[in-house]
Amino acid sequence: MIDKVLCPNLRLGVSNGLINPDEEGWVLEEDLRNFLTVVGVEDESTLQNILIATARDAVLEKREGYINIYNFKDTFLDHGSS
Repeated sequence: MIDKVLCPNLRLGVSNGLINPDEEGWVLEEDLRNFLTVVGVEDESTLQNILIATARDAVLEKREGYINIYNFKDTFLDHGSS
């Protein structure tokens, strides 16, 4: 599961149990915001909003209130294939 997460920061969150994707990689947006707050990104800050919006837009399939952390493509969040 963790090998599917290309972003090293999100991989750290998964390995430490701070982010819990389902088998397809979907994470509640709220859980991702909580993780970002834990690692020092101020809640509802411009930076947090940019990261969430980028993650939301970085996948082809969209689900309201969720972000798929396994399927980032063509974004600065996609460290593994850039």
